[in-house]
Amino acid sequence: MPAAPDFPRSDRHHRRALLRGAAALAAMAVLPAVAQNTTDPAATAAPVKPLTLVVPFAPGGRSSWLAGRMAVGLHGVLGETLTVEHRPGDVMARMAEFANSAPDGRTLLLAMVRLPRRGVFSQDAENAVVDSLVPITVVAREPMVLLMAERRAAELGIASVADLLRYARQHPGRLTMASGVDGSTSEQASELFKTLSRSYITRLAAAGLTPDAEAVIEGRIDLLFATLHTARGSIRSHELRALAVTSGAQFPSPGLDRLGTSAPVPLLQSTAAFAGFEVYDYSGLYAPKGTPAGIADGLQRACARLLADPALRRLLLNNNAIPDGLTRVEFAQLELAEERRWRQARGRW
Repeated sequence: MPAAPDFPRSDRHHRRALLRGAAALAAMAVLPAVAQNTTDPAATAAPVKPLTLVVPFAPGGRSSWLAGRMAVGLHGVLGETLTVEHRPGDVMARMAEFANSAPDGRTLLLAMVRLPRRGVFSQDAENAVVDSLVPITVVAREPMVLLMAERRAAELGIASVADLLRYARQHPGRLTMASGVDGSTSEQASELFKTLSRSYITRLAAAGLTPDAEAVIEGRIDLLFATLHTARGSIRSHELRALAVTSGAQFPSPGLDRLGTSAPVPLLQSTAAFAGFEVYDYSGLYAPKGTPAGIADGLQRACARLLADPALRRLLLNNNAIPDGLTRVEFAQLELAEERRWRQARGRW
């Protein structure tokens, strides 16, 4: 299977509008810089540290793409560049290192957030690392896509979620689904799907989204929940069929209409058996532990203004990344709401 392509880089048509939107991000540079100054003239004249956005992954993924969008246009508009610094390796180790950065608002982290975290899916060690960070905002969320190989779907006569349900109930145990790596969003989606479908679908151990997608294409696994970023190339080449997307009606994903499919990909929750079904991967922005609340709040307001820019919103939505910009209070409320929701769901598995 060819490597799944990254988000398109040909956003030059959006660049001019993004430059306007980047002005809102100026506060990300200005607010922390001002916070470092005092009434001491010597302090006022001190050079300001570069503004750095850390991504704990190798270049080329979704986080890298989002970080790049945040940096677009800053050079020449602010006289300062937001430098994107990739730190691949063990993600938790990279995040723990970041937590000990200077709490001055000049070094930020963009990372994937699995919600809920505490007491449902994630490990205590992971929670401890994330709890040591200062949450700023949810930058964007990305729904999952329910996938089946085109050849397998045609063989079984499955063109919709309703067809899939009917087949699964008539042939218990015959269909297989990759469960997703333990604690992953794919695992959450697959377990909730199996519960709500009231059918027996065989769970298979997961190797990771990309190898699992290859296994679906090759016919070794029937079903998989994956991110669009993982599956888009194979959907466009008609190797994989996107049966449904896990976003809610309030979070449309026009990017799913641009996959070369004969019709827009429906919401999974539009099927009665899956009413209320919503699952997302979240991209969160964080500051190091000890960052003052005033700086953190200022950064959040700047992000919210940037993410409200119509051109940037269209660009993100067309790439299946739903812009957020939640306040810090809303971020905390989202975590609590997701924890309650998934505790209840897991109790039924």
